[in-house]
Amino acid sequence: MEPAKRNPWKNLAIEAAVGVETGVLAGLASLSWLVLHCAMKGRPAWVAPAEIAALVRHDLANRPFFGLAMHIVASGFLGALLCVPAGRWLRSGRTLLPGLMTGVGIYVAGNLPLAGGRRLLVPMPLPDWSILVACLAFGVVLGAYPALLHEALGNAEPPG
Repeated sequence: MEPAKRNPWKNLAIEAAVGVETGVLAGLASLSWLVLHCAMKGRPAWVAPAEIAALVRHDLANRPFFGLAMHIVASGFLGALLCVPAGRWLRSGRTLLPGLMTGVGIYVAGNLPLAGGRRLLVPMPLPDWSILVACLAFGVVLGAYPALLHEALGNAEPPG
């Protein structure tokens, strides 16, 4: 019997699925911090998701569930964007620092001036350090979860 051939499309699909799952969990971690910080400061817990929705259109600021959905979808997309090209490297377990660097990169990119002098993260009614903590939480989960998932499944290589 000849050995089974590896299907590269199946491996790509597995890496994309792991990336989406990782991104969604990372997005939930960062959003959890933002909601918790709002609640600790006596603000309504849905201020952060509502402000995320207002980034798209100002009239959506009263729809926090749209902001929540938008944040989760964007996080899943970013997770897949990271995990697909770096799949084998992410499974090695040496990814906490690159994950933190991704979180800092998101924070820096969010503070770059846009057209008209606006910044992407300016609408957030939270201090900058709190947004940085949320971005770092995103980065930690993004860096650590793929290796933990792979270890929990007990696979050295994706099935294929």
